[in-house]
Amino acid sequence: MIAAVTGSIGAGKSTLLMSLAAALKRTGISVGGLISARISRHGERSGYELLNLTEGSVDLLATLEKPAPEAEKNFHPLCHLYFSRQALKAGNDAIFNGLRADCLIVDEIGHWELSGGGWADHLHLLQNRQKPTILGMRIGVAQDLERLYGVKLVHTVRLNLSGREAAMQWLLDFVTQGAVPK
Repeated sequence: MIAAVTGSIGAGKSTLLMSLAAALKRTGISVGGLISARISRHGERSGYELLNLTEGSVDLLATLEKPAPEAEKNFHPLCHLYFSRQALKAGNDAIFNGLRADCLIVDEIGHWELSGGGWADHLHLLQNRQKPTILGMRIGVAQDLERLYGVKLVHTVRLNLSGREAAMQWLLDFVTQGAVPK
């Protein structure tokens, strides 16, 4: 059972999924996977951190600041951001190890994953997962995700059309009761 939370950049996908993970953990439901959370300085995006839900750790995922020359080999440049190769490995490991959890969250899936980067290493494993899985993704990614990785969504919650509280309640019902709207 796989559902998605979609929205544009800054719509609140990661924030909603962080709240969902915390609420599920409070009820005793194990949560694995990852969330790519925006880092802001003075109201502007300065990078992303990797919230590893499987291990409970936080690492720098990406920064706008170009790494020092001696550290460049440890980063992958993409679209004005520099992604930590160590954090990318940790994120992919969080997906793989999170497959055992009651609920798996993978945030965010975008065009980089569709071209084989980012979290792409283990996305094909999601197609046979029977437990609830929630994917945070950009609008327009779902069809390509199904075509490339065989991942079929049972429902999509689009944040700019759904109220945050309604989206949260639907996701809680999906994970705890297997509820899928008709």
